[in-house]
Amino acid sequence: MISAVPSARSERLTAAPEGRVAVRSGDPAPGSARFGRGFQSVATGPGGLLFIDAAGTALFRKSGDATSLIAYVGQTTAGGRSIASLGGVAAAADGTIVFFANLADRGQGVFRVTPGGGPPEEVVLTNDILQLRDGPATVGFHYGAAVDADGAVLEALGFFEVPPAIVRFPRGSSPQIVIQSGDTLGPGTFAGPIAGPAVNAQGRIVLSAWLNTGDAVVSTMAPGDTTVVLYMLPPAVLPQDPFLAGVPPAINDAGEVAFLLVDRGTLKVREISNGFGFTAAQRGMPAPGGGTISTITDFPPVIDPAGRVLFGAQRSNGRQGLYLASSSITRLAEEGMPAGDAGSLTHLDVALGLAAASLAADGTLHFAADATSASGIFSSTGTAAAAEVRSGDAVPGPRFASFLDARVPFLGGGPSLAPGGLMIFDATVSGGSRGLFVRDRAGAITPVASDGDPAPGGGHFAGRNFSFSTINESGAFAFLGCAPDTGPTPMISLYYGTLGGVLRRVVDTQVVPPGAGGGFGGGIPADRLAGAPSRVNRLGQVTVPVRQVDGTSVLMGYDGSSLFRVAGPGDAAPGGDVFANAFTGSLFTGQPVPPVLGDDGSLLFGAQTAAGDSALYATHLAAGGGGVPVRVLGLANDVPGGRLSPFEVQGLDRDASGSVAFQSIYNDDYYFADFVKGAGPPIRVAARLDPVLDLGNVLSVTPSLAFMGEGTLAYGAALFDGSTVILAGSPGEGDPLVIASTGGTSPDGGAYLSFQSLQANTQRPGRLASDGRGTLALAASTTAGPEEIVLFGRANEPPAANAGPDLAVECAGPAGTSVTLDGGGSSDPEGGSLGYHWSWPSGEAEGARPAVVLPLGVTTVTLVVDDGELSSAPDTVVIEVRDTTPPFVVALAAPGLLWPPDGRLVKVSFDVAARDLCDPYPAITLVAVTSSEPGAGRPWPQSADAVIGTDDRGVSLRADRLGTGSGRTYLVTYRATDRSGNSSEAGATVVVPHDQRH
Repeated sequence: MISAVPSARSERLTAAPEGRVAVRSGDPAPGSARFGRGFQSVATGPGGLLFIDAAGTALFRKSGDATSLIAYVGQTTAGGRSIASLGGVAAAADGTIVFFANLADRGQGVFRVTPGGGPPEEVVLTNDILQLRDGPATVGFHYGAAVDADGAVLEALGFFEVPPAIVRFPRGSSPQIVIQSGDTLGPGTFAGPIAGPAVNAQGRIVLSAWLNTGDAVVSTMAPGDTTVVLYMLPPAVLPQDPFLAGVPPAINDAGEVAFLLVDRGTLKVREISNGFGFTAAQRGMPAPGGGTISTITDFPPVIDPAGRVLFGAQRSNGRQGLYLASSSITRLAEEGMPAGDAGSLTHLDVALGLAAASLAADGTLHFAADATSASGIFSSTGTAAAAEVRSGDAVPGPRFASFLDARVPFLGGGPSLAPGGLMIFDATVSGGSRGLFVRDRAGAITPVASDGDPAPGGGHFAGRNFSFSTINESGAFAFLGCAPDTGPTPMISLYYGTLGGVLRRVVDTQVVPPGAGGGFGGGIPADRLAGAPSRVNRLGQVTVPVRQVDGTSVLMGYDGSSLFRVAGPGDAAPGGDVFANAFTGSLFTGQPVPPVLGDDGSLLFGAQTAAGDSALYATHLAAGGGGVPVRVLGLANDVPGGRLSPFEVQGLDRDASGSVAFQSIYNDDYYFADFVKGAGPPIRVAARLDPVLDLGNVLSVTPSLAFMGEGTLAYGAALFDGSTVILAGSPGEGDPLVIASTGGTSPDGGAYLSFQSLQANTQRPGRLASDGRGTLALAASTTAGPEEIVLFGRANEPPAANAGPDLAVECAGPAGTSVTLDGGGSSDPEGGSLGYHWSWPSGEAEGARPAVVLPLGVTTVTLVVDDGELSSAPDTVVIEVRDTTPPFVVALAAPGLLWPPDGRLVKVSFDVAARDLCDPYPAITLVAVTSSEPGAGRPWPQSADAVIGTDDRGVSLRADRLGTGSGRTYLVTYRATDRSGNSSEAGATVVVPHDQRH
């Protein structure tokens, strides 16, 4: 941020500014939100059609023409948790709604909305403790849930301490264990579910399960009733041997059952009716209208009241769809099917995890699909499909869902601040669409542009392409966007407008790459932008690179009314050179960064010359040109610890005094580092391995650079312990202050988790915004959010703080240990009331005696108090959290039985789970592989590929045993060690029996 007119607030930072939530997930979102493209789950119930959008932002119910919001991201549940995403909805005959959700604190579980409505109630969550036969067991895994006619939830659950169980959760009463490990089931005992259960209106449950014998069964049962095994398979030995597919079976009210069987590598649909089992559908059967069924998919089957089975398949003509199997196969939904005014169906997912479909009691199929002119939820009884919900339909009562999006370009998302308190930001809202919004100083929020809105110049905005939005103190704003339905050659364009005024398209900046997507909810890939615009300055000016057909860029300026050239190929460069390209950013990573435009029109931008130079240049933005730009620094310039070779910029800012902050590669290892260049030589602010206070050492700098005013720089770093910190300080003048840190206390009462999107395993850092006058803003995920935008204002200086005596406590859990701080001895010379701010390397807290959670080890907690005008000098208290308890570890082998004993080496996989009171990720190592028949059998090694002392989960064991013995048992031992050095061991056995009877 450049500010030509320093404010009276721009004093040198002496204390970390306090954070406050500006907007968070779950807050009402103004404007016309629309459903995005795709839906991930569909169900039907007595109240109407239930569905969840593809982004998992909300659960909706459509009844007649009315659509309502049932649950949403950011909603507080009945138990006080915050929903982070939703999926897997089901409905009961009594109107109960059940769904799966991830939580802001990274937990997950099943939730229930009763027929009377209200906030979702927790049914069962990970880390809940249930009482089983052998004692308390901690929920660790959800296989899948179903809901019966009375609203009771049936779920297959995995536990940390014991094998899985099927549990029923009635409304208003205690859980009921339906079946657990050791219970009799057929010729053996229940060992675990293959998939989640299903249940009919009479409460009869069907499940596929493993027995302790290794057999697999399909069985039905009801709580307190006899268990009936309908189908049983011996353990699969050879690849072509049949086995039960890992998808839930189905049961209708007559007790007829359907399930998927894998036989010789292909799926079959099996049905059991009146005790008779038969194949309902398989590859090669005649397809409706001609041809054959070529592939049965793993779409979970559904069986209707007439005993017809709904299944997914691909046909020999290349189409795929959902079909009913009875005496013949009939079509319910299929690609190419007419879809009314939506054209015809063009794509229909029919695979587990992708398909969203529900068969209603009246035989109508409701399903998500793409059609010629619309994506949405359709209904069909077999002849033609009709759209019920379309992408682009209005969303009722939308809420903000997310402020961190993996699809947004590098540094292209997140808030942008203007002096005076205006903030522009991007957000995903309920329904999955994305928009741009402006928040004023009083907190009022106004929509600027939304997914599906008409775009100036034609077409409709694709929300995923909103990026690099900025605003000035007068309300003039600009952003990059795309209207992909404008024609055969959609463009990324710069849009410019004013609050309450006209929005206009200024210039097309680049062509959308062919095949990169289009239509509502479409857009271009996140990493394809060729250039980024500057901020809008106080004068209403903005600059933007425009990509040329030869791949080079020209930097253009816009002053609110006219567009003009600033610099580009062929223009004069310093020293008699000429520019070859006006690109600001890193050619090495392919990521552009915005040029820096000051309120007085001063401009700092990157460019490359014909002679091979690459540097930052300064000029003045003017329609007639600002003369030959001045080279500031660049390729081959020396910096502390290295040289700028190559010159690659990944972060850039400049303050009113002319000091430049930049992030660039500086050594032969191609590591980036942060530097500040003022009147003298550059100062290195942060680089890999640099210490950060007492928090640890830098693993990598993050591209978060922003001047706060008066030479104070805010910047980010990822540390070797996995945490990320946002720091602020005056380079070269003492230690920085911690603004925020992952694991640290967030202003919503939770803890920071991340300052960037981690969706789809990508890392898309957002901006660290500054108004240049002491205020910062950033988007973050927290344990209470799940996401929010936080504003940091200026803190004050000291009265007298007293943090209390040093403490020592025993560790209470992996998330940390609760400790009550005591700042009651603090005082104010004038007797005024005090505000209390506690901080430590992993968090912050407020209040005179807050209860805080501290990590294992020694933590120095600092207290600063303020009286509203002045802040105290810091006082510290040292708190030691000790851990003396070893981890709990279990190990399981797959397969656990080797047959036949033909002497071959068999690769055995080991599932090792460890849980420690204090360390969430104890280190696991392979300790030993032993045999009950050492040295016996064939003259070959009994095991191979075992790397002792490492986390080796795969060992080859010899399928062999003595013919005269009772069989061979291998014991594979693992050790779990926590961060404090406490350890314990567990072994998994693999048996080579003497024969198949033993």
